[in-house]
Order: sequence, then C-alpha cells, then structure tokens
Amino acid sequence: MDKYKTVEELYKSAESYGLPEALHKAFGRSVDVRVGFTEADCSTKIDGIDFSVRASNGLKRAGLFTIGDVIDAVARDKLTQIRNLGAKTQNEIKTRLLVLGYGSSSVAEKKQILAEILDKNA
Repeated sequence: MDKYKTVEELYKSAESYGLPEALHKAFGRSVDVRVGFTEADCSTKIDGIDFSVRASNGLKRAGLFTIGDVIDAVARDKLTQIRNLGAKTQNEIKTRLLVLGYGSSSVAEKKQILAEILDKNA
C-alpha cells in the first residue's frame, strides 16, 4: 500500500474514532507524535481545556497556566517533576494537547501531520 492511501485511511479513522484511537490501532501504544500549535492555541488558558481536576490542579500548582506553558513543560520533560502527577495524568495531558493541536488544523495540515507520524513510526 502506498503512503498516500495509508495517510487517507489514517485520516478517515481519526475522523471517525478520534486521533488517539486511530494512532493506537495503527501503531500500538508507543507512537512518536509531534503536532504544531498556533500562537492563539498557545495563549489559551488551561481552564479552557477539559483536563481532569488532578491534571488541572497539578499544572496550576506548577505555574503552568496556558497551553504554551504546558507545551514547554512537555518538551522539556518537566511534567515528571510535578508533584502528584503520575504517569496516567501525564498521558492524559499529552493526549489532550495532541487532540487540541490536531483538531485546530485544516484538513491538509491534518494529513501532513499523519504523513509525518507515518514516516516516524513506520
């Protein structure tokens, strides 16, 4: 199967079942993903995201009040240093960020993201 068809299938699966489910189905639980964010996304307050109470409180306690702050913390592997933020909550935060970045992209950008994921994880 060629790359274009695979990207199209991933896109359809992501639109039908959600991005995390589509990626887990295609690549398993260990998948390397990178998604770009707009400046507007980065300035969004974390209260605007549907984080669990534990995640939201932990992020605020660590001084992370915007999506940009959280993205920086993830990129610098600082989430592991936040008290009472276990692996499950860290995964929740990373998944919510992924869904936010993917969801705010155009169809062409979504397909480009999926093509990059395919290249990294094939």
